[in-house]
Amino acid sequence: MLADQIHLLTGDVMITDIAAKESVWPQEAADVKISRDSNQLFCMISGTRDYFDTNGQKFYTATAGDVLFMPVGSTYRTIATSPEGNVGIGILFSIFDRKRTELILDDSVRLVARDENQYYSKTMYKLLDYVLQGGFANLKAKELLYNLLYSLSTDQTLMQENPRLKSIMPAIRYMEDNLQATLSIDMLAEMCFMSKSTFHRRFLSEFSVSPTVYHLKMRLQKSQNLLESGMYSVEQVADLMGFCDTGYFSRMFKKYTGEYAGECRRSQKKNTVG
Repeated sequence: MLADQIHLLTGDVMITDIAAKESVWPQEAADVKISRDSNQLFCMISGTRDYFDTNGQKFYTATAGDVLFMPVGSTYRTIATSPEGNVGIGILFSIFDRKRTELILDDSVRLVARDENQYYSKTMYKLLDYVLQGGFANLKAKELLYNLLYSLSTDQTLMQENPRLKSIMPAIRYMEDNLQATLSIDMLAEMCFMSKSTFHRRFLSEFSVSPTVYHLKMRLQKSQNLLESGMYSVEQVADLMGFCDTGYFSRMFKKYTGEYAGECRRSQKKNTVG
């Protein structure tokens, strides 16, 4: 799904009509036929549900922690199969290109993630809060949705390339979302339900660098993007990315990118003049 269509989101696209809702269905009122007029990301919080196609054939049973994608234009029937009913949270949205042509990310309902560490549900609830606030908070909702789609896409790509990453994915996601933070290896290991030594050994076997070096490289990659934008000075980028010492930042930048931070910014600024 999203992993195969991520290139659509890297262009000049617009995400519009963002809505969010938490749904609570009692078991006796849970048989629903739906024809989607917008995309939906849906996270099952509790209970189970069966999903059926237009021919009445069951194609999936969703359980707590499942994240499903329902593309615009899809039609299906869904019914609760747990006595206590269901609770879930859904994010609705539409995507258009610069010509206002709607982009289709998939053609059928499918599972896109397992929310084993509640990363997706927490993100979706935060997005719901922004939507309910309205006003300028809608900008935060849009930013969060872009990040959510990116996370789902990159997670799937990584998992397809190397399924063994599943066990340390919570730590990778935390590092991506907290580039400016000081890492606690103990905390990362706890996220992955491992001892510190097991986590460090498994991370090293997958990436050939320690979690600390991996996080540093991520910070420097983001720093390079900011410098290449031409909008920030070296000092501003160092501060934004959590480097309290500009000299240290410049040395690390040179070590891992092969050029000095100041050279990177001057080169980009020269290229964008006129």
